[in-house]
Amino acid sequence: MSSSAGTPQNSVCPFLGIIDETGKPAPYVEYPSFENRCFVTADPEAVMLTDQATFCLSSGYRHCPRLAAAQGKAAPASRRTSASPTGDSAKAGHSTASSTDPLQRDIEEMEAELQAAYVTRAKSRRRWGWFGAATIFMSTLLCVGLFAAYLGWQMVNSDLFAVAPGTVDTLASAPVPPQPQVYMIVTATSAAAPPKQQPAQTMPDTGGQAPQYFPPAVTATPASPAGADAAGVPSAPAGSSGPIVLATPPINMQLEIPTRRPTPLLDLAVNPGASTPEPSPTVTPTPSPALGTPVVIFAAVDSALESGDCTTVTWHVENVSAVYYENIGVDGHGEHEECLRDKPGDYVLTIVLPNGATQYYTTTVDLIPPTKTPTPTSTFPPEVIPTATWTPVIPTDTPTPDYQYGVLLATDGDRKRTCNPGDACRISLLLTNTSIAIDNISIAILQSGAWESQICRLDGVCSDSKLTIASVGPGNTALVHFSARIPDDASAQTQAYIVQAISEGSQGRATSKALTLEITVE
Repeated sequence: MSSSAGTPQNSVCPFLGIIDETGKPAPYVEYPSFENRCFVTADPEAVMLTDQATFCLSSGYRHCPRLAAAQGKAAPASRRTSASPTGDSAKAGHSTASSTDPLQRDIEEMEAELQAAYVTRAKSRRRWGWFGAATIFMSTLLCVGLFAAYLGWQMVNSDLFAVAPGTVDTLASAPVPPQPQVYMIVTATSAAAPPKQQPAQTMPDTGGQAPQYFPPAVTATPASPAGADAAGVPSAPAGSSGPIVLATPPINMQLEIPTRRPTPLLDLAVNPGASTPEPSPTVTPTPSPALGTPVVIFAAVDSALESGDCTTVTWHVENVSAVYYENIGVDGHGEHEECLRDKPGDYVLTIVLPNGATQYYTTTVDLIPPTKTPTPTSTFPPEVIPTATWTPVIPTDTPTPDYQYGVLLATDGDRKRTCNPGDACRISLLLTNTSIAIDNISIAILQSGAWESQICRLDGVCSDSKLTIASVGPGNTALVHFSARIPDDASAQTQAYIVQAISEGSQGRATSKALTLEITVE
């Protein structure tokens, strides 16, 4: 295999090359490339870039493991062949190792093919290089010639069509208003005997402009002399039949040369009283850009919520002048979070149209009432039976009604909860007013466990001992939450808490049964 130009023969592995588009071996690439292949075996294989830089493209290819392995396989075969030479080759006086070694023969044939391919490719590259250089040279020469021809043509045009000195380019002058046409006749007169001055003729009225005066006309030419025709040629005398021979008159050098009368300067006066009004510019109003059809999309994500829950109200408005959400100016595309407490939510979007009209859009989020629990039957104390001796009761002016108070405490679900360490374990409690009057009901923690606990209303008010809910109607039920904060290092155990509901209207006499809550940590 032949190496590239400028590289020594023994500095690159002779088995390094590439496979061209025809599938034949070709000279190697002079730098580490994935195209290079090792032809030391029957099947060319790819060589890593690091091996190419270390072995193949340097003089260290002699230490290449592939080359050493291939030469190790070829050495025993060559020794066996050389140990038993044929009679004809012994008589010829040379070794048969090189001629009978198929690997060496293949290598020589491959080197010859690679050498021929390299020479052919070098010639092709040289030919295309000369062709490219010639193309570049001819393109440059053609461009320079065209540029020189263009410059020459511009110079010729500037000389041929240049404006002579003293002339006025009427095309470049500013436009002037049209003037009435004036015709002037100029004739030659004798300098020795100038004509007598005659009064100038007055032009007729020109419609409000100043009168114009012109010089007198030229004196009429005298009639032809006697004996000459109209052209001034003498006629033949009467009775003569032959042609008339006219003698050439001598040239009189003393004749007066007529001179050209100087062109009079006409000063055309302009009526100062008649001024041409300048046209006033017409103001064209700039039309405002026309908007398309107004587009309004206004709705809430959820149509109904429970008390304390939140939803998102979104709007998308196009082709309008202004947008207001709840009387606050907003962009055409936006959203706002709304939360419900004790009543449904009505939200208004105000739109100002391009013509100034105002439109209102309303979306409503309904409130889902809490689930009512069955109200237990109230147990009234036994009626007192009067004694046989009746004692009249004197009524007071304002009879005080005898209200009976009662309260009931229950859980909204199971009283036992299992939670993980670090959580806030919560149990919902229901307080029911079983009396016939509005009452203030309190819930107290009678027994607290080892973990921190508290009771909270729906509006976020909490207490760690006693919590009061005001104005609970007869038969109404209030919802509260009991929660216990479990430490992160809590072990598996169960804590018990005892809670009880108290009627404040009865001064604490009417209470519910004590309720035990159990919280377990696995």
